[in-house]
Amino acid sequence: MFCPRCYAEYREGIAICPSCHVGLVTRLPDLPEPEGTRIVTVYKTTNPAIIAFIQTAFQEDGLRYFVKGENSPFKDPVEIQVSEDDSERATQILNLIEEDRFGPGRDDSGTDTGEESKHDKTAIHPGGGFKGAFAGFIVGALISGLGVFSYCYPGKHYTGVIPSEVRKDSKPAEFHTYENGVIKKIEYDRNFDGKKDAFYLYKKGILNRGYSDENFDGIEETSYFFDPYGILDRIEIDPNHDNKPEIIEYFSDGVLWKKVWYHESSRMVWKEATFNGGVMAEEHVDTDYDGKFDVKIVYNSFERPISSGALR
Repeated sequence: MFCPRCYAEYREGIAICPSCHVGLVTRLPDLPEPEGTRIVTVYKTTNPAIIAFIQTAFQEDGLRYFVKGENSPFKDPVEIQVSEDDSERATQILNLIEEDRFGPGRDDSGTDTGEESKHDKTAIHPGGGFKGAFAGFIVGALISGLGVFSYCYPGKHYTGVIPSEVRKDSKPAEFHTYENGVIKKIEYDRNFDGKKDAFYLYKKGILNRGYSDENFDGIEETSYFFDPYGILDRIEIDPNHDNKPEIIEYFSDGVLWKKVWYHESSRMVWKEATFNGGVMAEEHVDTDYDGKFDVKIVYNSFERPISSGALR
């Protein structure tokens, strides 16, 4: 999500830019060429996944870029452009990604690539098999459901923390920790109070665990668990911080299918809901806390209750 006024990028779930107080949009329009600056094209492609990959790589590095032809109704190649002064750095980033995956001058088949690929007439190659590297990586990311390309290399074998400037006052609210070029942790300051309130941990570059403080009281009450492929498996919520979750949400392929509420003292299940495609379908409630559900509520596809009655 992006602010159309200051061009800051925000995570999914945020609807208003806290600095400009305007609604966020999913895509920014093509930016105009700055006066007095010569813009050069560093890459061309018709593959939207590769476009997203390159954009994220440049964002991680703080490199300003332009996308030409992204909204064109024709199937012409989209051009990734930077200022002439930044072209060398842009090429270095593209080369680092390729070399880190295949080694210099080699493509995904392991052969030398001294000349432009006959199968990729649109690419401006910073080094031989760049498109092959991206394609292989994107396919893997899509299969795993991770979108791993969202956190690409900020530099070859980089180790350290990279803060992202997402506010007009240039104070960072997002922090990426890398170890040898692999993402290890991402931290967020979502309410911009200078305190980190969400943490996501990675194992071998794959999302593994997460914690967040949803009421911003300084204690993380929400825990996120991911399967070996980095897809959300369940969420546990512990509002009273007794290390026993009062709410557990279960996911299948990242989609919510069941939610269970536990009594905070007896630990008995007093409510349970099932979902269809992430939308609540039925709810069962134990109103007298005797361990048996006695009320059933049915919802339509808009999560509006359409019937309720006693269970016998």
